[in-house]
Amino acid sequence: MATLKEIIEKVNSGTATAKDFELLATLSKEQATEKKAVETAAQDIIKKIKDAKIDPQILTNLLVTEELIILPKVAKKEEKVIIFETPITTKAGRSSSFKVWKGRDLNTLAGDTRNYWNEIKRNGKQYFINNLNEEGKKYYETEEGKKYIDSIIF
Repeated sequence: MATLKEIIEKVNSGTATAKDFELLATLSKEQATEKKAVETAAQDIIKKIKDAKIDPQILTNLLVTEELIILPKVAKKEEKVIIFETPITTKAGRSSSFKVWKGRDLNTLAGDTRNYWNEIKRNGKQYFINNLNEEGKKYYETEEGKKYIDSIIF
C-alpha cells in the first residue's frame, strides 16, 4: 500500500490513476477522522482549563514539569551596576533619582530624562566623578570605566 506522501507526489506530477485518487480519498478521510478526534479532545481539555481558572504561570509551570511544552531559553539579563545616582524632582513634584549604570547610552535619552542628564552635565566632569558611588569609583579606576565616562560627552 502506498503512503499518503507517495500518492500526493503522483497527483502533483500528474501520474496518479483513478485507484490512486480513491486511495488518497480513503487515507485522507482516515486522517481527517483521527485529527478531528484529537482536536475535539484538545478543545475539551482547553475548556476544562478555562473553567478551572488556573493561573497562566501555574499552568505553564505544570506543562513544563510534565514535559508537554518546552520554553524557549531566555538570555540572562545582566544586572545594571549603578555607578552614579543623584536625587531629582519630577515634573509632578515627586522625589526620585537619576541613575547612570555601566554602559548606559546617555545619548539616546529623551524628554525629562534627557533634561535631568543635561543638568548633571552642566555641573561638569569633575562633579560627576566626585559624586560617583563606591561601584562607580572602582569602575572609574579601570581603563574601561575611564573610557566610558569620557565618552558620555564631558
